[in-house]
Amino acid sequence: MLLLRKVLLSLSLMVALLATVVLGVALSYQDALTVPVYELSSGQTPISFMLAGDIHNHPDKYADGNSLSAALEEHDPDFLFFSGDMIDSHTTDFSFLDPLLNKARELSIPAYFVFGNHEGDLSKARVEEFRSYMEGQDAIDVEGKTVELAPGYTLSGVADPSLNPFVDAYRLVEQELKDLHGTFDEEDYNIVLCHQPNFSGLMSSYGFDLALSGHTHGGQGQIGDLALFSHSGVFHGLYTRKDFAHVVTAGAGTSYYLPLRFMQTNEFPLIQLES
Repeated sequence: MLLLRKVLLSLSLMVALLATVVLGVALSYQDALTVPVYELSSGQTPISFMLAGDIHNHPDKYADGNSLSAALEEHDPDFLFFSGDMIDSHTTDFSFLDPLLNKARELSIPAYFVFGNHEGDLSKARVEEFRSYMEGQDAIDVEGKTVELAPGYTLSGVADPSLNPFVDAYRLVEQELKDLHGTFDEEDYNIVLCHQPNFSGLMSSYGFDLALSGHTHGGQGQIGDLALFSHSGVFHGLYTRKDFAHVVTAGAGTSYYLPLRFMQTNEFPLIQLES
């Protein structure tokens, strides 16, 4: 009986400690927007783009007075990319994206997108409804496709494996990358949008120069180079490996299911590709 009490007391203390940590992380979250800048060499004419990842229904404006649409106008990139999880499975209205997409059209900034696992949680009809909304806002779906962005640059898109949950994710993404590999010239600078960053090694082996991802929310928090939660060593920031680079955004919003972030703000990265 005494041993049982000790075990129950230990468990209670562990639960209380975990609850305290989670509460502390939740209270540390600041609804602010930052614009980290990544500069890379492409060997081509310079271009720039901004990466909107993991918005998760966040309104255009943040509590610190910044907004996605204002950041887009301030930095005026050549392109706007969405790396998935713009919405959650409970989303009923897509209009929170209107200010950013309207600003992109106003500035003549072409927008491109792929979906993430949260879009994959939707019914097929709802997925197509959201796809129609994005395309109706002049955003271009690049899942399973390659498009020319500018002379010497291409953009390809990987459909998130959650959209086809009955096939092994790794095999599915590998097959997508194999199919994409023959659609671009390896002498160009080839970019791939893939929501989940844990396929980084695969993407580097199929002729891409730069991968763009989100999904991890920066490990929900970051202390130095360490993530609070991450099943992959690729969770936030810029990673380079020989001639391959991978930018993983911590995202512009927080998940409906886990609205936590520690020592990180929401972000809307600007990537500048120099000659």
